[in-house]
Amino acid sequence: MRAVCIHCGATKPRAMALCAACGKAPRGDDRPLAYLFSSHHLSDRELDGVATRIRAGERPDPPEHLLQLARKQLTASLSHLPGVHDEPAVAPRELSREETWMLMAGNVVLTPLIGLAVWWGWRTRHPQAADRVLWLTLPVAGLFAAAWVTMVVLSTGS
Repeated sequence: MRAVCIHCGATKPRAMALCAACGKAPRGDDRPLAYLFSSHHLSDRELDGVATRIRAGERPDPPEHLLQLARKQLTASLSHLPGVHDEPAVAPRELSREETWMLMAGNVVLTPLIGLAVWWGWRTRHPQAADRVLWLTLPVAGLFAAAWVTMVVLSTGS
């Protein structure tokens, strides 16, 4: 299966999947639209055209009868999974204040590899939180690298 992200126009493996490019997943009223922009309804060539138009800034707006059809098909295809219609595909994750402080303390006291490991683990499942972790970790990693280079230069210069 193949689908196009209704938010940014990137290609993704499933209609309800979290988009790796923009980090968004279809929720609520966007789900039937996302279902329409998948290989369930469109050919690969049509999906490419949709992706191009979305990337150009065009907001998808199919006729209501197609959205109704998609709602029925989506409901029928997911009816065996209880509660799936009410839950988002992946809930967005934010860093709490305590997690931010613990991350910074771990980066400074131990190693910035902690932040890089958290970023690597979260980059596809929680992209917004992973970006925050990376932006908190990179300056510390830069300072550590500068300190190491300075120590190497000073030790070889004596």
